Amino acid sequence: MTLNEIVGGVDRDSNLIANRNAADTAALDVAYRSGIVMDGKNHAKHAEIDMRGYDDSLIPAVPLAAGSFLTGIHHVWRSFAIRDRLDRDAGGHDNQVMWRFGLSGFIVPPGTMASDAFLTMDKWMTNLKADTSTAAIEQKVKSSKLAEAFDYCVLSTDATQSTKVTDKAICDADPLLNPESSPRQVAGGPRAEDVLKCQLKAIDPADYAPATLTGGQLGRLQAVFPTGVCDWSKPGVSQQAAVSPLTFKSGPGGQPLPQAPSAVAAE
Repeated sequence: MTLNEIVGGVDRDSNLIANRNAADTAALDVAYRSGIVMDGKNHAKHAEIDMRGYDDSLIPAVPLAAGSFLTGIHHVWRSFAIRDRLDRDAGGHDNQVMWRFGLSGFIVPPGTMASDAFLTMDKWMTNLKADTSTAAIEQKVKSSKLAEAFDYCVLSTDATQSTKVTDKAICDADPLLNPESSPRQVAGGPRAEDVLKCQLKAIDPADYAPATLTGGQLGRLQAVFPTGVCDWSKPGVSQQAAVSPLTFKSGPGGQPLPQAPSAVAAE
């Protein structure tokens, strides 16, 4: 409760301010329609090898100034957020492969992982190019996938950083590989993490069972959220399918680009 009361927000320069931030409805509309917020339906149209190193926090923390520290932003759960969007919007995630590692930093894959990814993707793309069928691109990506494109992790306890572990439960048990939750997810939001602003509902003490809110706690909660709390059973405000690419030639909001012109042979 105290965190919600004092969390505040940030200004356009990322400086902490006392007031909470409020999303701009017009900006939300553009973010979804333009595809800035990735949806699984479009993402399923390409092959992906997601090499995810541990970046949930920096160990040791890097001080920036008195009382402030540099922290990671490329959290492990983001790989799983993409997967959840694929499963929801495209009916599966055959186009996405996860290779997780916990040591050597966020951008330095261990051993031959980086070169393996390059060679694997090269073969995947070669297969895709060779598919001249009329199947949808999503299906071609799936059918072009090769045997070595499978999920695995390299445990942080592996001294050689070379053993490929394919058991997800074992990978998730490693604290430097486990997809921890974001603040929104802890508050009940989906791991897909594509709700920029939630729709609201009235505060219902029953939602907090088995905990029982006292009258004082309920009053504090209502003071922090006078218009209600997130209703995670509903889509986000202005959430919609992407219609990108957009052109902003005519001004804010954007409009879908017209069909590409057909080639005309010279006389």
